[in-house]
Amino acid sequence: MPFARNVTRGSLLKIPQRAERLADAGFLQGRNWTLAQVCEHLMLAIKSTVAGASVDGAPWRAKAALSHRCRRWCWKQATLLTGFIPFGIQAPVIVRPGSELDLPAAVDQLRSAAQSFEETLALPNVCWSDHSILGSMTGSMWRRFHHVHAAHHFNCVESHSPHRASSD
Repeated sequence: MPFARNVTRGSLLKIPQRAERLADAGFLQGRNWTLAQVCEHLMLAIKSTVAGASVDGAPWRAKAALSHRCRRWCWKQATLLTGFIPFGIQAPVIVRPGSELDLPAAVDQLRSAAQSFEETLALPNVCWSDHSILGSMTGSMWRRFHHVHAAHHFNCVESHSPHRASSD
């Protein structure tokens, strides 16, 4: 399922809630990562967004040629409007899951990162850093991106889980 259909809007705290629902339903393995690894990956992505936000001045901005900026704008619009994220894009090293966390710890860390994002979003005059592929983003764009990104990975877990957890 390449499109993140029915992507939730609003607080990022809905993301760890969906992870818990998937775990309760027994969906524990995706295409390449376990549900715990997906949660860790999402947590790292959200934390890197918060770390790039600045209330002290302008954050890092990528300078790109006009043609590159046009491609970024088109890809950003397609991603945020349709929920489409193609499979096969390799995650940057800083957001790749490391050692296998247990699922409850991964969900707790994801919840903490989502809370930190929401607190940062509520601050006045926050400047947000660029996305490495999509370019400049506002806080609400970042929120939408994280919802689309989470739906992309959770849909993968739902559709590729070889089996549900045993209920021993």
